Amino acid sequence: MRGLTAQGGLLHRQPPRQGARLGGLKKRGGCGWPLPDGGRSLHEQSHGESFIALALHRFGPQGLYVLDEPEAALSPLRQMSMLRRMHDLVQQGCQFIVATHAPILLAYPEAWIYELDECGLQRVEYEDTATVKVAREFLEGRERTLGELFTEEREEG
Repeated sequence: MRGLTAQGGLLHRQPPRQGARLGGLKKRGGCGWPLPDGGRSLHEQSHGESFIALALHRFGPQGLYVLDEPEAALSPLRQMSMLRRMHDLVQQGCQFIVATHAPILLAYPEAWIYELDECGLQRVEYEDTATVKVAREFLEGRERTLGELFTEEREEG
């Protein structure tokens, strides 16, 4: 396959030719963007590492950022790092629209939280979101919740 090499049983993209260009930019990273000084190709990083790298090096002042379930890439600790990065960017005039099921990301101070359910779209408080209620119920009663989840339904009669 053109552009791919097999290494250790896995397929990898071949690095670009030295000096290759994309859209007038020198292609140094696997995604076609110049890498931040000292950076690595996004393709050489984990999903979470590359997401944080984008937030640190590609998100800038006065931006509008629409994120769809960023928690898919982020551990709970990285979610807190993302909250900090979002805070820094908000201080620089950025706005965020985030679709998430992560209680940590929902916890951004003074965020306007909207929940979409069978009644439509409505603004809710953090503590009243289904996501927070389910997470709290699980964490406060893990054994009970797991017992309910794994109890076999028995047919009567």
